[in-house]
Amino acid sequence: MQARNWWAYALLIPTLTNLMIGGASFIRGVPGLPAVLLRFMPVSKAVPPFDRQWLALVLTSQIFLGAFLGIATQAFLAIVVSIIQARRRSCANGIIGRVAEASKPGAANSVRRCRAPHR
Repeated sequence: MQARNWWAYALLIPTLTNLMIGGASFIRGVPGLPAVLLRFMPVSKAVPPFDRQWLALVLTSQIFLGAFLGIATQAFLAIVVSIIQARRRSCANGIIGRVAEASKPGAANSVRRCRAPHR
């Protein structure tokens, strides 16, 4: 952890929380599942005792699955960003080295060997 990037770590917690809430909302909106659950939850009375446990399990698992989906999304994005940065760094180092070689007298122009996405 570098002190100059403190803001990135400070923003990580709210971002992770937002992704967890978004994942939970996404899972709650699975087509068909709310209709099935509402069929077992009567409007004017309490849920029957034999349905309470599995309804509670399904509703709780939706939240935890959505939170896990948010955390997995954050990890995936972190890995993708680090791979892109590593490719850009290696590409930039290669270009600088080839420019230095090409600037020598009598050297032929070298062909770019990396495809930089930021052209």
